[in-house]
Amino acid sequence: MEIIKSWALSFSAAAVITAVISFLSPSGAFDKSVKIISALFMLVCFIVPITKGGFTGVVKDEVEDISEWLVDSKQIKNVEKEVLSVLESSAKSRISSYLKNIGTDKSEIEIEIKIDETKNIKIKKISITLFEKSDYKSIEEFVISEFGISPEITVCSEG
Repeated sequence: MEIIKSWALSFSAAAVITAVISFLSPSGAFDKSVKIISALFMLVCFIVPITKGGFTGVVKDEVEDISEWLVDSKQIKNVEKEVLSVLESSAKSRISSYLKNIGTDKSEIEIEIKIDETKNIKIKKISITLFEKSDYKSIEEFVISEFGISPEITVCSEG
C-alpha cells in the first residue's frame, strides 16, 4: 500500500510541476511545445513505475488481500472441488456418449483432474475399462482429440 501512496504522491507532484511550468511559459508558438512536453512528462511519470514492474507485485498482493476478505479458504476449496466434479462429470459424459455412438455400452470411466499451485486445471489421467470388444484405437483418438491426453484403455471380459 505504501508503494501506491508514494507513486500517487510523486504523480501529483509531477502534475503540479507541469501546471506551474505551463502557467509560467509565454503564450504563442512556444505554448504548444510546452503543452506537448508537459503531456509527455506526465505520461512518462505515469507509465515508468508500471513498466518497471513496480506495481505487478503490489496489485497482485492487493487483489489477494481483498480476496481473502471476501472469500475464506474453506469456500475456495469447496468451489475448487465443485469445479473438478463438474469437469469430471462432463468429461465422463462426453466419453460415454462417444462409446454409445460406436456401439460400446458396457464400460467404466475414471478421470483424474487436478488444480495445480498456479490454479491451472489439468487432466492427469483418463482410464477406460471396456467390458466388451471395441475399436479401442478410435476411442483413443477421440479422447486425445477432445482432451489432449492419451487414455489408458483396458479391455476385459465380464465374469
